[in-house]
Amino acid sequence: MRIVAEDTIALVIDFQERLVPVIDRREELIHNTEILIKGLQMLNIPMIVTQQYTKGIG
Repeated sequence: MRIVAEDTIALVIDFQERLVPVIDRREELIHNTEILIKGLQMLNIPMIVTQQYTKGIG
């Protein structure tokens, strides 16, 4: 299966601030996510970004 930029959209889900401290290898996860987002921007791939209810889980 080949991914074609023109037929692609990315779904980016926010990290829950309250949960990040307990995520194993969180620095690596955050770093890799930043690289992914920069790559998507460079390739002009649209993104849908979601955020949880911040007053709830965080």
